[in-house]
Amino acid sequence: MRAPSRATSNEVGLAEAQGKPIVPIVEDVVSEKDIGILKNREYVRFYRDDPAATARSVLPFLAKKRDSLMMMNAVAIVGLIALVVMVLVAIFTPSPDGTRGPSDNAPPAIPR
Repeated sequence: MRAPSRATSNEVGLAEAQGKPIVPIVEDVVSEKDIGILKNREYVRFYRDDPAATARSVLPFLAKKRDSLMMMNAVAIVGLIALVVMVLVAIFTPSPDGTRGPSDNAPPAIPR
């Protein structure tokens, strides 16, 4: 078998640079030494003569990708909530002179 084409390598690199999930599919007749850019990455084996084996290969891979994406979303949401809480605390915490919000010494807001 031959190594992945230049187009395949470019496509994988571009998707990775844009933070897109990658689901590489490698036919079962391709040897480990011929997988090129996919070396040291997770990939799905495609079995041309055994669709059930392909499904058994694809489903766990996709479940793992889904779980990873869900975890990243959860972390982003927690970070956003923490940011909102910090802003609200800053706004509603009384200043030393007893007023709430920014002090009178703060520069005026720039009108838009």
